[in-house]
Amino acid sequence: MNKRIKIGMLVDDIDSSFTQQACRGAELGAINIDANLYIFPMRFLDSRDFLDDHSRFEYQYNMIYHFITDNNIDILLFYMSNYIKMLFLK
Repeated sequence: MNKRIKIGMLVDDIDSSFTQQACRGAELGAINIDANLYIFPMRFLDSRDFLDDHSRFEYQYNMIYHFITDNNIDILLFYMSNYIKMLFLK
């Protein structure tokens, strides 16, 4: 029995229509290759702006990053601020 590929996709600005379209495209691609897709909404990486009330707790979005390991994800896609990077974890 073949194991299904597990693809993780880190995205920032999940409210952006461009990001949502990228997620839909990744979903269609995962369906096409019969893979599991996990979308992890995050905020901007290395953001140090915690002064205003709106962004003060954005660091909590990034805590999910600590749960992504090579034991539970085979391929990790970074989709951050229109920057795409793919890592093969296995």
